[in-house]
Amino acid sequence: MEFFINNSYLISQILGVFALICMAISYFQRNKTVFFTIQTLGNLFTVLSFFVQGEFFASVGCVIATIRTGIFSIFSKKQKEVPWWLVFVLCGATVFSCVLLWKSALDLIFMFGLIIFTLSFKVKDGRKMKYLLLVPNTMYCIFEFCSKSYTVLISTVIELVSLIVSIVVEEVLRKRAKALEKNENEKVKSGGNKNGDEI
Repeated sequence: MEFFINNSYLISQILGVFALICMAISYFQRNKTVFFTIQTLGNLFTVLSFFVQGEFFASVGCVIATIRTGIFSIFSKKQKEVPWWLVFVLCGATVFSCVLLWKSALDLIFMFGLIIFTLSFKVKDGRKMKYLLLVPNTMYCIFEFCSKSYTVLISTVIELVSLIVSIVVEEVLRKRAKALEKNENEKVKSGGNKNGDEI
C-alpha cells in the first residue's frame, strides 16, 4: 500500500498511457461495438489515473463517460438502439455533476463537450458519428488549455489527431473502393459491348 502512495504520480501516468492507447486504437475501429468497448476500457483507465492522483473532480466526468460508453457498448452488442430517455438521463447526470462540482465558467465547455459526445453516439452512421466527435474533442482541448491542464491536453490532442487520421484514412479507402467499383463496372460494360459487336 505504501508503494502505491509513494508512487501515485508514476502509477497515474502509466494508467494515463494505457487510456491514451485505448482511445487512439478505438477510432480506427469500423465496428461500433468494438469502438464502444475499447472506449469504455480507455475511460476506466482514465478514471483510475485521475483517482490515483487525487483529482476527484476530473474523475467524475470520466465516470459518467465510462457509464455512457458501457451502456452504448451493451446495446450495440445486442444490436439495439439506446432509448432516448436513457440518453437524457446521462446528459442530466452530466449537468448535475457539473453544477455540484462547479468551479468556473470553463466547466460549461467541459459539460457541453460531454453532452455532445453522448448525443453523437446516437448517430447510426459510424462515419458521421466520427465527424461529430471532432466537436467535443476540440472543446476538451480548449477547456484543458484554458485551465492549464497541459499534461491532459497532450493526451487529448493525440486522441483528436488519431480521430482525424482515422477519418482521413476511411475517406481515402472509401474513394479508392468507389474508384475500383467504377472501373469494374466500366470493364463489364465495355466487355459486353465487344461481345455484342462480335455477335
